[in-house]
Amino acid sequence: MRLSFLLIAILMCISVLPAVGASVIVDGTSNTILVAENATQPWIGVTPGSHLRFSSTGSVQVDPGGLYYGADGGITSGYSYTANTKNISGITAPWGALLGVFVDSALGPVPTALDFSDSASRNFAVIAPSLQQTFFIGDGTSNTLLLQETVVPAGATRLYLGVQDSSGSWGDNMGSFTVEVAPVPGAFWLLGSGLLGLAGWRRFKKS
Repeated sequence: MRLSFLLIAILMCISVLPAVGASVIVDGTSNTILVAENATQPWIGVTPGSHLRFSSTGSVQVDPGGLYYGADGGITSGYSYTANTKNISGITAPWGALLGVFVDSALGPVPTALDFSDSASRNFAVIAPSLQQTFFIGDGTSNTLLLQETVVPAGATRLYLGVQDSSGSWGDNMGSFTVEVAPVPGAFWLLGSGLLGLAGWRRFKKS
């Protein structure tokens, strides 16, 4: 009985523990394709193998005089661009969407360009991009409000954030996104799972 009460109390505490993360302002002129050439691009330090969740608010205008779009972007067919000289991959994604790319200090081969032009490709539960592979972040939730997770690839030291636009056209963009980045507290859930297992083992031993 004591173990059951202890287990419930610990799991209740686990459920309210906050994740330590970062808040980043992503200006409409920020991009991912030139991150290695522009030290002012917004970025955060990352831990390989960790899972990240994003929450994005705000809007950007990527066409002078045009509409402002939220982090999921506007025109769903999007724009495509190819890899740059720093081996950052291209991508196809909605115009004005929030994007990310993981990098390290080494320069690896150009990864495959990902295609997020249809709704199904953007409504993932978990995505695991490789180093230098630009990927869709959006507002951080699926169309069913599922909190999406991104796995940090091996070797990654930084995550750069930017806005999808046609290559070389970021300079006239307006607006910004505020992006909250938080690690998924997997260690806490592992602790909870271990305690559940311990409780089951103890009941088995008594029987």
